[in-house]
Amino acid sequence: MLEKITKQILEDGADDCNPKMVFLQVGAMKKLVEEGKVKHLGLSEASASDIKRAHAVHPITAVQMEWSLWTRDLEEDIIPTCR
Repeated sequence: MLEKITKQILEDGADDCNPKMVFLQVGAMKKLVEEGKVKHLGLSEASASDIKRAHAVHPITAVQMEWSLWTRDLEEDIIPTCR
C-alpha cells in the first residue's frame, strides 16, 4: 500500500503549491495512519492556508518552519493558525 500511495503522489505531480496536491498528499498519508504504519502527520514549510487545508483532511500534529531573528514573518499567520 505504501508503494501505491507514493506512486500516486508522484504521478499526480509534486507541485506542493497546488492546493489539490496538499489535499491529495495528506489524504494519502491519512491512509497510512489508518493502516497503522504512521502515527502522526506533520508539515514542513507550509503556508497558513495549506495547514488549514491539511488539517481539514486529517489532524496535523507538527509544523516545521524556519524561525529566527531574521525570519519572523511566520508570527503573523503561521503561529496563530497552529494555535
